[in-house]
Amino acid sequence: HPQWAYKRVAGTGQVKHNDIVVFNFPAGDTVALNYQQTDFYSLAYGEGKRVYSHAINMDSLTREQQQIVFDLYYNAGRKQILSNLKEYGKVVHRPVDRRENYVKRCIGLPGDTLQIIQRAIYLNGLKQDDPENLQFFYRVQATGKPITQEFFRELGLSNEDTQSYQAGDVEFYLPLTKKAHDALLGRKDLVTAISVIELGNDGLYPPNLHTNWTV
Repeated sequence: HPQWAYKRVAGTGQVKHNDIVVFNFPAGDTVALNYQQTDFYSLAYGEGKRVYSHAINMDSLTREQQQIVFDLYYNAGRKQILSNLKEYGKVVHRPVDRRENYVKRCIGLPGDTLQIIQRAIYLNGLKQDDPENLQFFYRVQATGKPITQEFFRELGLSNEDTQSYQAGDVEFYLPLTKKAHDALLGRKDLVTAISVIELGNDGLYPPNLHTNWTV
């Protein structure tokens, strides 16, 4: 099949604060075909931690010592994946047009100082206004009374958003806007408490450093 070489075209403008931007997910260049929803690097670190399942207190290690541990995880996970092609599938490098497109809002530019403190964004020391439909991930404690899909739709939730819920559950997890949070909390017949989930360090960049960051 005829192919054109990839060529980067010069931009036609300058990205500004709060512009919508589209880009390829950087770590999505390599995947195991049976686990395409997870980039190869995250998969390798995760599998390596399963191989070396003994808990390590990362807070007691220097950054250099942490790097040694994470290299151990990565190499063990990589070996596990490459030696089990039946389970993981062939590991392939994806061309640019086969990588995930991420659509995000630009909130920081080169030279800016960006902080996320207690789920609020601070740019150059100034707290930024939250977007109207900003969502956080919550743990919902329920009464066990079934919640209908119709009610979930009223909250603006999709089937994917509610996949952790089964009728009769007394605890499950949902992404909620402030409006949806307040509406659900107001249904005392359905829920008893809603608390925000503090996501830990493991899913945050960089994957080979213990930062104690949360979002």
